[in-house]
Amino acid sequence: VGSVTKSDVLLAEIELNRAEVAVLQATQQMEEARLGLRRLLGGALPEGPLALTTSFQVFQPAYDAEDLVARAFRDHPSLRESRARQEADAAQLWIARSSYLPSLSLQYSIQRTAADTIDFAWSDFAEQSFLGLALNWQVFSGFERHNQTSQANAALQSARAEEVRRSLQIEQDVRAAFSRLATAYASHQVARRSVELAAEDLRLGEARYQTGTGSFVDLVDARTRSAQADVDLITATYDFYLALVQLELATGLNLLPDEVDRP
Repeated sequence: VGSVTKSDVLLAEIELNRAEVAVLQATQQMEEARLGLRRLLGGALPEGPLALTTSFQVFQPAYDAEDLVARAFRDHPSLRESRARQEADAAQLWIARSSYLPSLSLQYSIQRTAADTIDFAWSDFAEQSFLGLALNWQVFSGFERHNQTSQANAALQSARAEEVRRSLQIEQDVRAAFSRLATAYASHQVARRSVELAAEDLRLGEARYQTGTGSFVDLVDARTRSAQADVDLITATYDFYLALVQLELATGLNLLPDEVDRP
């Protein structure tokens, strides 16, 4: 079995102190995260430790950037809202322009009178009818119609410009989020491979320490690298799902495959 020196013991104590500080900081961060989760759930959070029920399966993204951009242009909620506003503004513009057209009015009336109100019959009514057709065309309205039409046209042009601005922003967000997701998946693959390599390195370090060819410090370093590789894999998994959510927000679509449980 490998031996240790006084220096190795001191280094181990230093690393232990650092680890204890890291545990305290992680505990504080966990409590803050728990309070944040409680706020998001409206206070409905059970007492005691929380256990994850989702495996957070990382899958290879099979998306196409051009297809995502096209689907976002078609189905994104903000663009549909912009198109609906354009339809409403176009209707208002049509109404404003219709004030330049002549107005046609039709009037029809029937009047019945009776000279004898004592011994009258229904046939004694004297019936008079009137049919009138009027065509009105306002020549000058003090520029009121021009003002209404200009405002309606400006609103429509503004809505169209807003749709263009939103489309460009959505395309930028989709392409950036798509790139982040691809990077996150590649990083996760590297992190998973690093876990395997760190586990093998730890196995070899333990074997060297058992045979006396390796020092205790080397063993501690191997264990630290293995633990850090596990942490990096967890972080890579989180980054992958964060990138996926950002892509869903950018496209306005549900992109999680059916065979994968949504967290």
